[in-house]
Amino acid sequence: MDFELSDMHRTIRDTARDFATREVAPNAARWDREERFPHEIIPKLGELGWLAAGFDAAYGGSGGMIERCILIEELAKGSPGFALGVYVHQALAAAALAEVGSRALVDRFLHEMLAGRCVGAWAYAEPDSGADVTQVRLS
Repeated sequence: MDFELSDMHRTIRDTARDFATREVAPNAARWDREERFPHEIIPKLGELGWLAAGFDAAYGGSGGMIERCILIEELAKGSPGFALGVYVHQALAAAALAEVGSRALVDRFLHEMLAGRCVGAWAYAEPDSGADVTQVRLS
């Protein structure tokens, strides 16, 4: 098995690293202090096509998860919190919509999410434990 990055993957890595160095890292401490997610950065990721990483070509993606992993890893070097937010947007909210959403919801929201024109979120709750995932019980 070959564990070396392809030329395309190295280009994605280098571009994402440069983006994180210029756009994310200089602002990370301020975002953390302000306890806010920088929604203004998401459209830039959409324009670069990065939010569609890991999605089928029908949605503008490459279908490959390696691209998503590279992107999140490089963004995390600039801000782990921001990278986690991008991951939640992509891998939880948008991916769940693509996988189990109705055709109407997919048509209405998925392209907007992958273009960075809206931000997806993920909520979790259990009837007896609220959002405490350590209290989840199997039925």
